[in-house]
Amino acid sequence: MSQIIRILDSSFYAGPAAIPDEGISALTHQGWLRDASGKLSRAWFKLFTAADRQFVNEITGYLLARHCQLPCPPEAFIVHVPVETLKKIHPGLSFDGPRETLPLWASRDLEGRSARYHFNTPTDLLTKELQGWDFLADAVAFDEWVANMDRNLQNLIYLGKKRWALIDHGHIMGSPAWTALDASMRTRNVLKMVAWPGVPIPRQNEDAIITSAESHDAPFSQAIAELRHWWSKLLPESDVKAMESFLLERLTIVPDQLKQDFFRMC
Repeated sequence: MSQIIRILDSSFYAGPAAIPDEGISALTHQGWLRDASGKLSRAWFKLFTAADRQFVNEITGYLLARHCQLPCPPEAFIVHVPVETLKKIHPGLSFDGPRETLPLWASRDLEGRSARYHFNTPTDLLTKELQGWDFLADAVAFDEWVANMDRNLQNLIYLGKKRWALIDHGHIMGSPAWTALDASMRTRNVLKMVAWPGVPIPRQNEDAIITSAESHDAPFSQAIAELRHWWSKLLPESDVKAMESFLLERLTIVPDQLKQDFFRMC
């Protein structure tokens, strides 16, 4: 199996670069990754301390987004970062136990900033920029499929005029703390609400969203081997089966729900 996400030991971590100033989680920092030749590049690192499902959600969302060919960080890793470094970055946290490193979720820096930095709140300019994005319908359909309830302005990266990328998938599957999964759940699609605030979605956009939602079978088939690999490492077997069933069933359920929402013939 060819893996997209790799595990890197602490020798690849070259230290912190900055703490974000956009109201992002205090457990996120920008740092430096070192490749085999010693070249440095910037990446974003997330430390998860709660006993929830954010780590596995991040992996799942990233792999599915990559296979859907959505704009997102070009690489993602699980990187072992020295605990002594984490104590300096997050001085308010307690790091008990004998471990010298902890695994963090990391993704390559996109050299852009979040929509909140550029627009702060939804505005006519923001909606115009989003509506001109070539991947808007695909991103809306993707969030419906994976039940992402949290596509807020902080996890949309603005790359330039009518160009965006998706980050942060910790809140897919309906919640970062899911315990039971209902494939028929209805989602609050924040991206759709921001792109078309309080107005009907134009017919051509509705059709594009439905068409995209009906195209997720191939990306799911391409991603499932690696997904099972990571799920088996992070979840009990019952939850591995629950995640796979949830995503598989929503391949059919979501297009039908969208057709009902848009008053289409199913």
